[in-house]
Amino acid sequence: MTPRTYPEGVTCWVDLEAEDVDEAARFYGALFGWTFVEAAPERGYLVAQRHGEDAAGIARRPDVPATSRSGWNTYIAVRDITQAVDRITRAGGRITEPPADLAESATTASCADPEGIPFRLWQARGRHGAQVANTAGAWNFSDLHTADAAGARGFYGGVFGWVFDDLGFATMIRRPGYGDHLAATSDPGIRERQS
Repeated sequence: MTPRTYPEGVTCWVDLEAEDVDEAARFYGALFGWTFVEAAPERGYLVAQRHGEDAAGIARRPDVPATSRSGWNTYIAVRDITQAVDRITRAGGRITEPPADLAESATTASCADPEGIPFRLWQARGRHGAQVANTAGAWNFSDLHTADAAGARGFYGGVFGWVFDDLGFATMIRRPGYGDHLAATSDPGIRERQS
């Protein structure tokens, strides 16, 4: 099977920062049938797998103020993390954790948009991102909750090429060309299934 890859600007990975990695792994393993591979022992980072395919990560939460809670992070694929960091800062965003290697998996960075909403970058190295998605027991969707929809459109559209479709009850965010990418690589039957 061809590995799932992600073009620039497509959300590609999620992970949880938890106070107790072992307890989080026990909980999500029981809930979703995940098994775990140790990817970065020095960081307490586990890769969750569903039927042997990478699904998500669980990491030891860094030392942060006691008022901060554990939470899930969404990563956006980039080809060149240095260029992406530059685009983000020029567009008014901030880099909250500079680019760093996550073992042999990826180079990552933590960011915030102009409203302060966090997101992360993922420049693939040994891991392209989630290999199982949109199925039971795997990541399906990430939402962006913002008080400044127009500002978010400008920021994310400019930085990642996202387009926004008003559905009436919500706004759908998409990266043009991603369906074509899937059809040409890891999901050749996507058009037939969706029709």
